[in-house]
Amino acid sequence: MHRRSALAAAVLAVLVFAGCSGGTDGPSKVTATSARLNAHGKADKGAAYSYFQYGRTTGYGSKTVTHTWPSGTSSTFYEPVSGLLPSTVYHYRVCGGDVGKSAACAQDVWFTTSAQGTDPKIAAAGNIACSPSDPNFKGGAGTATVCRQKATSDLLVGKGYSTVLALGDNQYDCAAASDFAFSFNPAWGRVKSLIRSVPGNHEYKSANPDIFHNYICRPGAAGYFGYFGAAAGFPPGGYYSFNLGSWHIVALNSGLTGSSDSENSCGSVVGCGPGSPQDRWLRADLAANPRKCTLAFWHAPIFASSSVRSSAMRTLWDDLQNAGADVVLNAHAHGYERFKAQTSTGVASTAFGMREFIVGTGGKALENFAQRAANSEKIGSTFGVLQLTLLDSAYTWQFVPEAGKTFTDSGGGFCR
Repeated sequence: MHRRSALAAAVLAVLVFAGCSGGTDGPSKVTATSARLNAHGKADKGAAYSYFQYGRTTGYGSKTVTHTWPSGTSSTFYEPVSGLLPSTVYHYRVCGGDVGKSAACAQDVWFTTSAQGTDPKIAAAGNIACSPSDPNFKGGAGTATVCRQKATSDLLVGKGYSTVLALGDNQYDCAAASDFAFSFNPAWGRVKSLIRSVPGNHEYKSANPDIFHNYICRPGAAGYFGYFGAAAGFPPGGYYSFNLGSWHIVALNSGLTGSSDSENSCGSVVGCGPGSPQDRWLRADLAANPRKCTLAFWHAPIFASSSVRSSAMRTLWDDLQNAGADVVLNAHAHGYERFKAQTSTGVASTAFGMREFIVGTGGKALENFAQRAANSEKIGSTFGVLQLTLLDSAYTWQFVPEAGKTFTDSGGGFCR
């Protein structure tokens, strides 16, 4: 607890116990993502304890650490909180009581965080653009439930993003160069200069012809690497990294081939097991970039409330986890899902784990996840993009749905 000044004896307390009293004071040092929560208290006849509850409603949902005050202490105090959302109303109140007794809480106080400053803001999604030969393509407009790549791209244009992450299966059916030209490019291609991408299984699909019998599928993701160029890394590996603000961003290749959802090996395209070139590169890259905050993205998730998942990336997850990485973004499954921070073996841990987001909502199609996976916190079946604001030692997230839809998800977290 941080002491500010002594209390005058005449202060009116709104939180009264047998041996202590106190109340919630107004906030200070409010920024776009942080604030200082203030209160006052007095331990009259014995030791007392206090903490703050805070959140975007009067249901709160978050609390600060608990501090203990020795008998006879009388002061104002504060607790800093961070990871807040910009331009958002927050409520808080001080709670406490005599040591060994139940807590009570004082009056609610609210404030609004300021607008976002210069912290990088990125957007991400995968499973994006239908083939122009898909009967649901409809000239690029799609239908109400399929081929919504134009609608999701409208969420990106002119929105001030620093970078847009394309999470794989960016172009269906097998990412032919002509499909990129007629489908992806008029939609997400409007922000092509911002895009950093990874390939999905459809980029590597090589069964001929494609399902619409129009194009010959090319090996080695030729259409994908041809369209994105250096923004996709270099073939055949397609893995790379870059820095954005105070964050290190790592793009990896989960290397699934064809359209199989159950494939658990990426060795047939790009290795990702122990000792593979990608494994060795990743460990060297992380050692050379010891940043406080790290985000990694690739196509096929390890965890999902769907059969569309792959265990192939567990070695690379461990590399990231051991280096203190924080966030993983995937697609492959056709929906949105947010997980608790967890280890590669599925043990929930904010100290050792990473938070995985599945954002397979870029436009192609959606699925309803049948069975909730362990550590899953939020599920949605709406087209849209995930927006992340990358702070110095924290991040905030918000799922932004296509126009006319209401599903969303938001929150914040701290880097390890």
